[in-house]
Amino acid sequence: MGIFNKGFKIIDWIPLLTGTGISCVTFLLWSSLIAQEKNQIQQLLNQEAQTVEVMISNQINSRILALGRMRDRWKIRGGVPKDEWEADTKNYFEDYAGFQAIEWVDSEFYVRWIYPLKGNEAALNFNLKNDPFRHQALETISE
Repeated sequence: MGIFNKGFKIIDWIPLLTGTGISCVTFLLWSSLIAQEKNQIQQLLNQEAQTVEVMISNQINSRILALGRMRDRWKIRGGVPKDEWEADTKNYFEDYAGFQAIEWVDSEFYVRWIYPLKGNEAALNFNLKNDPFRHQALETISE
């Protein structure tokens, strides 16, 4: 009599079914943990991105406010002497890293003063009307 003639009882299949069930449950738990880990990483990245966005926004707003105070002083006094403008600009330039240059542009959109001048000489007396992007920005600001 061969193995097929004996007839298997349910008890003979229990180890195979148990092993298969445990393997399936293990695979499902592993897949779930991988998905949960990916979700947590994505949430962490989103939180970090939001933090960086807030930091950058705060820094930009701080710089805009500082330059706005300089503009307001100009308006109140009807202009400032060049040496005073350069002193203010030097302070802003040193206090707020990242500026390449700060320019004073007249009402005709000519760059008249630049700090620092060294390395930016080509921009001196440049008419911003010749640069469509900057011209449009200045038109919007002056309205």
